[in-house]
Amino acid sequence: MKFIQKMTYLSLFSLLPFVSSAADGEKVYLKGGDNPMAIACMTCHGVNGEGLALAGYPNIAGKPAEYLSKQIYDFKKEDRKHPVMDGVAAALTDEEIVAVSQYMQALPTPAIPEITRATQPTDLGSRLALRGDWSRNIPECVACHGPSGVGVGTAFPKLAGQSELYIV
Repeated sequence: MKFIQKMTYLSLFSLLPFVSSAADGEKVYLKGGDNPMAIACMTCHGVNGEGLALAGYPNIAGKPAEYLSKQIYDFKKEDRKHPVMDGVAAALTDEEIVAVSQYMQALPTPAIPEITRATQPTDLGSRLALRGDWSRNIPECVACHGPSGVGVGTAFPKLAGQSELYIV
């Protein structure tokens, strides 16, 4: 079943050149989808995709389109739950999901300072990020999410720039 879902996502992205004119990702992001239940993404994620830290809404700017659309489809299929995203995702068409994911991927992201495993941790958070806690079988965040938490491919999203509330 997972293989079929992945192939469905990949096949949707192969149609990008043909559906880009069918749905306007910027319009969906800034004004919402054609269905009124598909509210504008910027409502919760901010005009530039920076997220709303105090409310726990994540920064989505610059994340890979494949990753973003998978998350939206997970809400749409109810594999993932959120009181706002469930309804929004259900109201978006496949074309709108592809278009808005491409738009979000293109949003500018701020420069991230380089933090590698050689950096000395200064507090519990940086110790977990850089060294993990092997006494509790917690690997270091950078092992999967990359140096500085910039993300790795479409499987491990960027953690840099996310609010503490969202990460918790």
